[in-house]
Amino acid sequence: MNLFSSQIHLALPYLGILVLMYFALTVNVIRNRWKHRVGLGSGQNSIMEQVIRIHGNFGEYVPFLSLILIVLEINKATPVFLHTYWILLILSRVAHAWGLWGSRSVSRGRTLGMTLTGVVMLGSSLMLFVQFFK
Repeated sequence: MNLFSSQIHLALPYLGILVLMYFALTVNVIRNRWKHRVGLGSGQNSIMEQVIRIHGNFGEYVPFLSLILIVLEINKATPVFLHTYWILLILSRVAHAWGLWGSRSVSRGRTLGMTLTGVVMLGSSLMLFVQFFK
């Protein structure tokens, strides 16, 4: 049996959801590239800029925060903490994508999404220190 396979269980459904979300965002970028005939970059197209940033923002935060939550699971963080933070991470990405898709300026969805992302970042990093010093 793999050393880590028995230690990482709780993260699996959340990672599955996040991968499906990333896949949907990827398909959205591809679909819009075909629709707007943009092969590289945004082509100065505002819709392309939006879908690229929604996809990019997801890719900038989710892998790093997922890694932190997996490390916390391996180090026996409580299931309540882990479930809460995985759910917050998913909600943050949904809110951010919804907010950016709906408006190019500051919006409630973007603000909520980045606030929840910040909560996950700060809370999980603090928990890393708690686990280290216990």
